[in-house]
This record gives sequence, structure tokens and C-alpha cells, in this order.
Amino acid sequence: MVHETAIFHQRRRESGVKSAARAIGRTALPVFVLFAIITGALMRWDTLVTGLDPVFAPVPGATAPSLFLTQTLFLLPLGLFAVVITSRRLGLSYSASSILVAWGLVLALIGASAGFEVEGVPALDLPPYAAQLFVAAALSQLVAAFVFDAVRGPQWWRAPLFSMLIGGVFFAVAYQVAVVLAGGVFATGELVTLSVLAVMIAAISVFPYQLMRPMVRPLFGLGGY
Repeated sequence: MVHETAIFHQRRRESGVKSAARAIGRTALPVFVLFAIITGALMRWDTLVTGLDPVFAPVPGATAPSLFLTQTLFLLPLGLFAVVITSRRLGLSYSASSILVAWGLVLALIGASAGFEVEGVPALDLPPYAAQLFVAAALSQLVAAFVFDAVRGPQWWRAPLFSMLIGGVFFAVAYQVAVVLAGGVFATGELVTLSVLAVMIAAISVFPYQLMRPMVRPLFGLGGY
């Protein structure tokens, strides 16, 4: 009896280790992709996005992107697409875990590289509201993951569209709140521009999502959606 109990507990431990290994293996790629997008975006903080002014000129109250829209603010919302694909493949729990791990790695990298300069690598000159910006971006990704999980269903386009849309608009609002918390001024024109940009990105993202659906199938069933 004692021997059988020992075998039972050993198998449980082995099963737990295997489960943890599978979970790490499944989230490794999503974490790497999201980590790469975030770090790549943060390195472009001083570079403005040009060429989009004519697109936003007809939008009432919108600020011209060339006046404030850095590549960081442009690229971070694109990270929502990685969240959408992960949510489709692995579900909410894995997607949320990937987001938290990726941001943890980003913060660890920033902390480890503080005070170090590498030749050929641009210095990471973050704004004074960087911490608030990080929270805004991370929360927008978590919101996108929750929305995708709540909306996924037979109408395949609804989950990616609403996930990207709500996550993007959330980021637009949260970014302005971050600026205010850091002592800046709430800029309505910038909010309008970022919100319209979120709508555009969400609408466009449906097309690559449709192309990727046959290649990225839900791993745990999830209704096939």
C-alpha cells in the first residue's frame, strides 16, 4: 500500500512537470513575438511617423500624426494582432500569461541594460511617462485578449475585429491618461487620431487574420473558432 502511494505521488509529480513543460513550450513563441514587437517599438520612440497626415486631414478634430505620432505609439497597437493570434490558438489563459511574461522580460531587459551602451545599438531614451505608457500598453493587450475570448464564435470576423478595435481605443485613452499622470496635458486631438488609427488597424487586421485561420487552428477545440 505504501509502495503504491509512493508510485502515485511520483506519477503526479512527473505529470505536473510534463504539464509545465508543455505550457512553456506552447507560450514560448507568442512570448518571443510579443517581446520582439514591444522592444522594437520602444527603440523607435524618437522617430515620428510621416506620410499619414493626408489620411487624417479630413477627420474633424484630429491632430496631424507627424506632430506627435512616434513609431512607438504606432507599433505598440500592432502588438494586439499577436495577442489575437495567440488567443485564437491557445485561449485566454495562455494569451494573458504570454502578455505578462513578455512585459516582464521587457522590464527585466530595461533594468539590466540601464547604464550600459552598446556600439551600433541606439540608446533607449524613454519619455518621463514611460512607466504609465507600459501599463497602458499591457492593459490594452489584456483587454484585447479578454474581448477576443468573449466574442469568439461562428462569425469568425467578430472576435479579431472587436478585440483589435476595443484594445486599440483603450490604448488611445490610456496613453492620454498616462501623459496626464506624468504632468502633461490631455490632448483631445491626439486621442482622436489614435482612436481613428485603432479603427483602421482593426479593420485591416481582419484580412491577414482570415488568411492565417487555416494555419492557426484552436489547439483545445474552443468551438473551432
